[in-house]
Amino acid sequence: MKPYKLIDFIIGILLIIICTFSAFVLKEAYFFYGYFVVGGWQLLSMLIHMANNDKYIRSSNRKIYEKMILWILIIGVLSLLLTLLEMPILIFYLYAMLIFSPVLAIYYQVVCYIEYRLLIKRAFIHLKN
Repeated sequence: MKPYKLIDFIIGILLIIICTFSAFVLKEAYFFYGYFVVGGWQLLSMLIHMANNDKYIRSSNRKIYEKMILWILIIGVLSLLLTLLEMPILIFYLYAMLIFSPVLAIYYQVVCYIEYRLLIKRAFIHLKN
C-alpha cells in the first residue's frame, strides 16, 4: 500500500497544479473541468482506500474526510429535492461547493501525506533498539 499512497499523493498534487495552471493560463472554462478531474481522482482514491481498509494505517483525518463527503452528498441530494419542490436552494449549495471544494482537495492531499508518513514510520519501527 505504500507505493500506492505515494503515487496517489503525487498524482493528486500534479492534478491540482495542472488544473490550476490551465485555469489561469488557458481559459476560464477549464477552471470547472479541474473540479471534476481533481474531485473525481480523489473520490476514486477514497473508494480504493475504503476497499483496502486493513492494508494501511487509517488516520482519524481520513475518517473526518469520509464523513464530510457523506454529508456533502446528503446535503446535495436534499437541496436537489427541495429544488424539485420549487425551493431553489441548489444554487446556494453549488456556490458553497465552488468555494469549499478546493479546501477539501488540499485537505485530502494532507491526509494522504500523513498516512504515507505513518506507513514509513511503521516500516522503520523494527529497526529501533
